[in-house]
Amino acid sequence: MNSIVFYEALLKHKVPTEMHLYPHGGHGFGLKNKTTQEDWSASLQNWLGANGWLKK
Repeated sequence: MNSIVFYEALLKHKVPTEMHLYPHGGHGFGLKNKTTQEDWSASLQNWLGANGWLKK
């Protein structure tokens, strides 16, 4: 619930944000979550770039 509350606070204050919820998981996956095909580090890089937070 803490993550959802944090996400809602970001939205309320108009901070660009996304939330991805996965059906399986846990904590401490490092850079690879073997419970999904999703490449979350690539998604993060795309999100950072889309918001202008990566140097070109």
